[in-house]
Amino acid sequence: MKRFLAILVLSIFFIRLSYACSPGFMDTINIRVVDSDNFVVPNATVWLKYQRTATVGTVTGPSGSTTINYVETKKVKTNLTGDVSLSVVNQEKDPNKVDCNIQINVDYFGIVNKETLNIDAKPQTYYFKIDTKRVPVSVLSDGKPIEAELVFSNGIELSVPKSGTAISLPIGKVEGYAIMRELGLKKFFSENVDSNYKALVISFQKVPYSLSVFDERDNPVAFSMKIGNETLSSVGGTLTTRLFNIEYDAILYIEGNSIPFIVKPELGQQTYYIDLHAPEISSLDILGEENGKLNISFKVEDVGKHVSGVASVSAYDGLKKLPISSSENLYVVSMDAPTKDSPKIVTIEVVDGRGNKRIEKVKFTYSEVVGQQVQQVKENAPKKDGLLSTLLLIIVVVLVAIILYVIKIMYF
Repeated sequence: MKRFLAILVLSIFFIRLSYACSPGFMDTINIRVVDSDNFVVPNATVWLKYQRTATVGTVTGPSGSTTINYVETKKVKTNLTGDVSLSVVNQEKDPNKVDCNIQINVDYFGIVNKETLNIDAKPQTYYFKIDTKRVPVSVLSDGKPIEAELVFSNGIELSVPKSGTAISLPIGKVEGYAIMRELGLKKFFSENVDSNYKALVISFQKVPYSLSVFDERDNPVAFSMKIGNETLSSVGGTLTTRLFNIEYDAILYIEGNSIPFIVKPELGQQTYYIDLHAPEISSLDILGEENGKLNISFKVEDVGKHVSGVASVSAYDGLKKLPISSSENLYVVSMDAPTKDSPKIVTIEVVDGRGNKRIEKVKFTYSEVVGQQVQQVKENAPKKDGLLSTLLLIIVVVLVAIILYVIKIMYF
C-alpha cells in the first residue's frame, strides 16, 4: 500500500513537471469568463497568444513551415457556462529563451480585454472578469411576453423565452434587433447601458389600422384579408383591426379574386379600388347594306371613376372573326348581310384591363335590314327647293284671284 502511494505521488510530481515552464512545454488552459457580478458570460470570444519559439528558424505550424516566434490559438466562444479550453505547445529548446507567459484575450461586444498568465501559476480554471452589467431581458407583444430571438450588432444571438432571460451587457451603446418567432417580424433597438440601467425590454406595439375596398363605381365591396396564418373579414366593405407597425404581404379575397396586397399600418388607413364590372355595350345601330355586306355600329364604355379601361373589342359571325374599326368609343363591324332564309347572329365580346368580360349576341333578320333601309331612304330623300315652292304658291294664288275677278265682272 505504501509503495502504491509513493508511485502515485511521484506520478503526480512528474506530470506537474511536464506542465511547468520548460523548453517544449505543453498545457491546456481552462478559462471561465465572468461579469462584474461574477455571473458567467456565454458567447465571449477567447483566444491565447504565446511563444512558439524564440529561435528564428523553421517551425511546423498549422499552416505549414514558417518562421515564427509568437502564435495565436484559434478563437473559440465560451459555452453556456462561460467556459472554454485552449491548448498551447511550445517548441523552444533553449531554456534561457523560453517565455512562460500566456496572453489571454477576450472579445465581448467588440471590446477586447487582455490579461497575462504565467504557465507556472496556472490554476485549474482561470477566471477572467470583464466589465459588464447583467440585466434581465424580455420581449413583449402588445404588452404580453412572447418568445423571440435577439441578434446584437456584433453577431451575438440570444434566445428569449416567454419567461424572459438575462444577459451581461457592456457599458455603452448596445444595438441589434429582435425577431418575433410567431410572425418572423423584426424590431430594431438601440440602448445606452450604464450603471443605472435596469432591463432590456423590447416591445412590439400594434397600431389601429383600417382598409376599405370599393368597386370602380365607388360602391363598398365585402372582402377578407389573409396575413400570415390569420384571415380577417370586413364589415360593410371596411376592415378595422390592430397590426404591428411594419409592412405585411397580404392576400385580398374579393368576389372570387385573390389579389396580392401590401399592408402599411403606418398609414393608419388604406383604400383599395377594384374594377368588378365589364364594359357596357350600347347604341347598337344598322348603318346599311351594300353589295351583300351589312355594316353595324355600337358603343363600348367602361363606366366608373376607377375603371381599368377597355382592353379589347371583338365581333364574331359564328367562329369567324369579323373586321372591326373604331373611333373613340364607337365601333363599326362589317359582316355578310342576312338573307330571307338565313338570319345573322353577331357575337360581340368586350374585355377590360382586369379581365372582366361581357358577351352579347345580336340577331339580324332580312326584314329588319330591309325595313331599316326603307326608313333610311325616306329620311335621306332629297327635299324640294324652298324658293321654287314659294313661287308656285304665289302663282296659284294669283291665278285664283284672276279667275274670281273675271267671274265677278261677268255676272255682276
